Amino acid sequence: MSRLLSRLASRRLAAAEDGAAAAEFALIFPVFFVLMFATFEFARACFAFNTLQYVVSQGARYVMTSPAGKPTPSTCATSLTTYQTSVKTYVTTLLTTYLPSAPAPTVTASNCTASPYTVTVTVKATYSFNFILAGLMPWGPITIHQQAIVTTPLT
Repeated sequence: MSRLLSRLASRRLAAAEDGAAAAEFALIFPVFFVLMFATFEFARACFAFNTLQYVVSQGARYVMTSPAGKPTPSTCATSLTTYQTSVKTYVTTLLTTYLPSAPAPTVTASNCTASPYTVTVTVKATYSFNFILAGLMPWGPITIHQQAIVTTPLT
């Protein structure tokens, strides 16, 4: 008789589904959480990359379209640093608006060449992307670099 009761009890336990949902949740939730968190981190990294690219391209656009402070052929050698500073100020303002923790960009202006008179301006910016939970990632911060080189005519 005890054998029959133990058989019935084991059948009842094998057929019971109490707690199955909790066990399934405990197995699936960590995987879901990691995938969701990875998606957020990837989106943040893409935002940082695209923002840096936007800022550098806007700096290049400023060089091509803004006549303010642009050297003339006769004053190219003397006013080049002033022009470089005005471009750097513009790019720094944009960069700190979108990525406040980014270091200052690098702007170099050179090659005041004749026939036709042109100036070459290089705009560089970097950003160190840090993960939210850096201790869980196997790698450290990712450094993002963007650069634009523009040769514009002087009038």
